[in-house]
Amino acid sequence: MIDLLIKNSSLDIDSSRDCIIQTVLTHLQQEDNIGRKIRSLERYVPYRFIRPFFDQALRGLKDQECNRRIRDLADCSFASPQPCLYRFVNIPAPAIEIHPDWQLYLQQHRSVLTKFCLRHLTNYLQKNNPNVPSIAEKLFESQTKDSLPGH
Repeated sequence: MIDLLIKNSSLDIDSSRDCIIQTVLTHLQQEDNIGRKIRSLERYVPYRFIRPFFDQALRGLKDQECNRRIRDLADCSFASPQPCLYRFVNIPAPAIEIHPDWQLYLQQHRSVLTKFCLRHLTNYLQKNNPNVPSIAEKLFESQTKDSLPGH
């Protein structure tokens, strides 16, 4: 998706977050090839991400039944003492609504969560690209240089 967006738009590796979001929204609104590919992610990604919250309830279900069931379970869970991360809403358009408790948690622990994700991404890239040396240094080179005095 990233390569496709860069190849077919004015985005580059240094594009701002706002620019990326606007480009994605434009493709989604135009419903062009890129927009359709981005839209296809919503069939799986948001459901698979919260699936672990409902492992017991989903046990034995066929894959094509899971998304609808996850939607129902997430909605019911939202008002419970142990809510899942988010639920699915359709106002004004299909989206997710992050539970306020989880939103607070994510904001408070952003730094730790970011480092955790980056560490696992780096491990994944190193494992799947054994012929590329120093992946971590390449990924975080600009951050290291920017944190040095005089930069």
